[in-house]
Amino acid sequence: MFWALVRTPPEKRDMVAIQKDADAEAVQWRIVDAQLATRQFIEGDQFTIADIALGAYARRWLGVEGITKPALPNLDRWFAGIAARPGFVQFIAPPMS
Repeated sequence: MFWALVRTPPEKRDMVAIQKDADAEAVQWRIVDAQLATRQFIEGDQFTIADIALGAYARRWLGVEGITKPALPNLDRWFAGIAARPGFVQFIAPPMS
């Protein structure tokens, strides 16, 4: 999905296929959202390497436009928190290319 939306010229994008991929990926993000319903971070109440790893993927998921994504309030809350961390700002947040 990332490659198709970010690295493929707009005129060559197959938006039907991209949305199908996004819908399939949303299944995984719903699992993460459910996990975050009862905790501050992925593995509990402490920031861990799991948050770093999933944060990089979440940046791509949440950072692309042009697709329909489900509302995932727990994921959004968690991402807002980790996205404010200095390391995230420096290494993960720069524009995708």
